Order: sequence, then structure tokens, then C-alpha cells
Amino acid sequence: MSDEWNDDYESGGITMGPEDRLEREIAKSKALKVERLQLRDRISRLEEDVASLGRENTELASKLVEAQSKSSDPPDPDTAEHPGDSCSTNTAGGNCWSKGGVVIFFIAAALLCARWYFG
Repeated sequence: MSDEWNDDYESGGITMGPEDRLEREIAKSKALKVERLQLRDRISRLEEDVASLGRENTELASKLVEAQSKSSDPPDPDTAEHPGDSCSTNTAGGNCWSKGGVVIFFIAAALLCARWYFG
């Protein structure tokens, strides 16, 4: 809200007449009504956002509890896949080759260091 509603004078410094003051009060009242409607609309949108965030929070909390209960159960050996066999569950397939390549690189580096050290 601006300070223009608080001035009793026109821009030239002349005191306003009763008609001008009435028009000004009507304009001020309309502006306040518009502002109040905008604030009500904003409050209703924020209340909807709070409700949707509350629902989402409840859903995520139930998913978390469900995931924690599943993780605390021991795996069934008949239906569970082998957890240590990451190459068989990897969809890329190249990951196993890269792990093997890194292992071979480190073995070769160790052999070269040993050969250099022992002469």
C-alpha cells in the first residue's frame, strides 16, 4: 500500500474538496478489497500446497517404513539373487571387464615395482 492515500493535498499543494476526498476514499476502499481478495486467493493456494505436501510426506513416510521392514527381513534363499555376484546383475556388462582390467593393472604394477626394487 502506498502513501498516496495518506496525503490530504493534491500534487499542487491545494487542499482537496469533499468530492475529491470521497472519490479518493472510494478508490482506496476498492484497492483494499482487491488486495484482500488477492491475499485470500494466495492463502487458499498455500493451504492447498500444505495439504498436498502433507499427503506426500505421509506417503513417503509409509514407503520408508515399508522399505525398512523389508530390509530387516532375512532374504529368502530360494528367491533372492546372489548379492555378491554383481556381474550377473549388472545390465551394462562392461563393469565386470573394467574391474578385471583394474585388478590386472594393479598386479602388473606390483610386479614391476618388485622387479625394480629387487633389481
